[in-house]
Amino acid sequence: MPLIRAIQPVRGRVGRPRKRPVCLYADRGYDHDKYRRLVWRTGIKPMIARRGTPHDSGLGIHRWVVERTIALLQCEKLLVVDPNLPSPEQFHQQQVEMARCLRGKGIEIADPKPGAGLTMPEGGDEVLKAMRACQAEGKQ
Repeated sequence: MPLIRAIQPVRGRVGRPRKRPVCLYADRGYDHDKYRRLVWRTGIKPMIARRGTPHDSGLGIHRWVVERTIALLQCEKLLVVDPNLPSPEQFHQQQVEMARCLRGKGIEIADPKPGAGLTMPEGGDEVLKAMRACQAEGKQ
């Protein structure tokens, strides 16, 4: 649970600061006793929705606040998304070009499927050298 260990001390009331939040909210995807036990061991009460229960647990109220805050930050340009990132179509085309370049350098590799990355063959240093050469040629 590296994410929970990385939580900074909670600010607030005067006195000894809490090191961890009181509770952790999560959706049904994390409904497993293993995760509940791990969160309890850190001293945090897990508020994880149970599978098969009605959807009136209140988790959506808290999630809505977080999603609204992120939307406001994006709207005010305080949360910046890198505009130089390629679109999914451009990324796929770059991956196909890399596969072609690697095949030209003797590496057996199939073209990636849309939405998936390259499946790198075993070969260690030989594959890395070929990739670096393709990147240097501008064929990434």
